[in-house]
Amino acid sequence: MDKLRQYINPLRWLAVVLLITAGLVAYDNIKGGANILGIQPVRFQRVRIDDTLRVDGASTLTGATTQTGALTIAGALAANGGISVDTSAFTVADTSGNVATAGTLTVAGATSLAADVTLSADTTGGNAGAKNEFIGLPRIKLVGGAQGTNPGSQTISLFDDTPDGEYAPVDGDVVESADTTYYKYGAKSYKAAFAATAEAGDGIVGTNAAGGVAYDDMESAGLLVYCSVTWTSGDLTLVLVDDGGARTYNIPALATANKWVWLEVDISSGDLSAVSDVKILLSSQGATNLAAFNLYIDLLYVWDSVDEEALGTAIVQDGVLSVINVETGATLVELTDYIVHYENGNDFIVYITDQSTADIVILVAY
Repeated sequence: MDKLRQYINPLRWLAVVLLITAGLVAYDNIKGGANILGIQPVRFQRVRIDDTLRVDGASTLTGATTQTGALTIAGALAANGGISVDTSAFTVADTSGNVATAGTLTVAGATSLAADVTLSADTTGGNAGAKNEFIGLPRIKLVGGAQGTNPGSQTISLFDDTPDGEYAPVDGDVVESADTTYYKYGAKSYKAAFAATAEAGDGIVGTNAAGGVAYDDMESAGLLVYCSVTWTSGDLTLVLVDDGGARTYNIPALATANKWVWLEVDISSGDLSAVSDVKILLSSQGATNLAAFNLYIDLLYVWDSVDEEALGTAIVQDGVLSVINVETGATLVELTDYIVHYENGNDFIVYITDQSTADIVILVAY
């Protein structure tokens, strides 16, 4: 009987094939589970083919497919779900077609671009002097400034790029250090590490940092900061201690963490006829909103708005390339002769030294 079965089963399969070929039995009946001549459909968990697999018709694979060897496609590849190589080394986004490559892109032939080319600024905001630079023909222009001004010692540095010993913590909830990892100018910044236990009024103070000078003509204070967290407006405050009392000003929101950002504080209100101490303090709002964080400060200047030179355009980060005295041909030096003041919109430079007899031109990238 066993010998008979070994002949009967192949004959059944042959009969089914003949029935399908003759059109007397639909293949879908077999695929769908119909019992034809006692033959049940066969389902394979795994198939290994050691030779060539040829499929003449369309093939539909509903599950994941792994190809370990080289894949050669003679026709067009329709990758309608996007393309991902080594997870994120090279990707083509579905629908949009946006392309991202984590490595170097080398193009041997001519490249035609129908839109602008954007070179992103360094993601750290220029930490340790880092810059992303464009080699070629950048978008730059000369800005014809008016005659410069004489600040008369009214553009004043309260924090410079050598902050050692200039400020001190209010108490033990803030730990200070001169940090050589996060800085933009010079070789270090002032680091204030706020503990989670820091309360309203905790922060740093520069005792007599202003030296009793009158700030009544000053409208602005500019801070260059880098912080491990973001904050909302008023979480931190700038406090200027005048002989008539402390004047408290909200420091604007910091929208991006781990990046050097320039923030302008409006100090145009209040009596500032003889300013002595300068403080950066946590407010009660900030004590509630913020846990432990690290604050780095590289610059703090105050100035009179009349010493601002409008650039007439919103420059890119580090976009002031050169400031030139037309009469002498001398190039002005940042932090010696001027500072760059970034606004929400068109930006400015602010004079530090006397440029009242000079016509100024500025080369900017925008």
